[in-house]
Amino acid sequence: MKTYDIYGIGNALLDSEYAVSDSFLVQHSIDKGRMTLIDRDRRATLLGAVAHQEPNSVGAGGSAANSTYAAQGFGCQNYFAGVVRNDAVGLTFSRELSNAGIDSLAATEKAAPHSGQCIIFVTEDGQRSMNTYLGISETLDEHHVEEHVVACSSWAYIEGYLVSSSTGCAAARRTREIAVQNGAKTSLTLADVSIVRAFREAMNEVIGDALDLVFCNIEEALEWCETDRLDTAAKRILDIARYAVITVSEKGCYLTGSDGVTYVAGFPVQPVDSNGAGDMFAGAFLAALQQGSSMEQAARFANYAASHVVQIYGPRLPSFGKYSSIARSFSQTGT
Repeated sequence: MKTYDIYGIGNALLDSEYAVSDSFLVQHSIDKGRMTLIDRDRRATLLGAVAHQEPNSVGAGGSAANSTYAAQGFGCQNYFAGVVRNDAVGLTFSRELSNAGIDSLAATEKAAPHSGQCIIFVTEDGQRSMNTYLGISETLDEHHVEEHVVACSSWAYIEGYLVSSSTGCAAARRTREIAVQNGAKTSLTLADVSIVRAFREAMNEVIGDALDLVFCNIEEALEWCETDRLDTAAKRILDIARYAVITVSEKGCYLTGSDGVTYVAGFPVQPVDSNGAGDMFAGAFLAALQQGSSMEQAARFANYAASHVVQIYGPRLPSFGKYSSIARSFSQTGT
């Protein structure tokens, strides 16, 4: 009997979102639609640039943490492994997970560095440009991976951003090894095209022989498979996983496995903020699988859930009641 549905591991970050113009991005040399790692000084500079305005949302974030939270909202019982310090940012992060019923690593007493933070700039077209200060989250290593917790989980969900540091990569690799040894299924998000380009070798260390499931968007899939053809990528990506889900924004996604490729239509809406769409998709997908859905049914539900989160600011819905409402409406309409 497994204690947890999902063991998520990734960078523990507090997200702060700001609505800005395209000219703001140009003025401050921010790569639109990308995740950029920043240092403490750059963090201070960017926060200073928006000191005159209130953030649109502030909340616990990080890709795997968001997906773990979404799956919890859709009825799973989960664990999240990520490092925060017992400062204001870290304690806010830990409190949000605890209030959601998600077990997690305790905040560390170390004096420095500060807890991680992601400063997200959202333009009028809904595109999000993420500027990530890893802080103490970057100290996550294999010693933080508790074998007994991974062993009693049905799924290990690994955040691809971890490969940007040697210790994070080691933690991700160890998580996959323990999961395989104990019969847990393994899943990974490729995270961002910049990560795929810069850390391919480290990503391969985490993947090992093969995973059960990989999540990626079309840009990441094409980059990983070194092609400009979706049909080619859909075949090549099976070199690293038994199944893969390739998302194509509001158009939906493609499921690919040994039985071929299946297109699952999305739910086009007018986006306000694309931040967290992929995280919501992965969390909803894994939750649906855990509750007995087929791959195609899970993809349909994940598309539906993602279409809701892009209509608000922030990567998460405002309450667990909203997650329940989405699951209920999806079920009732037979969508």
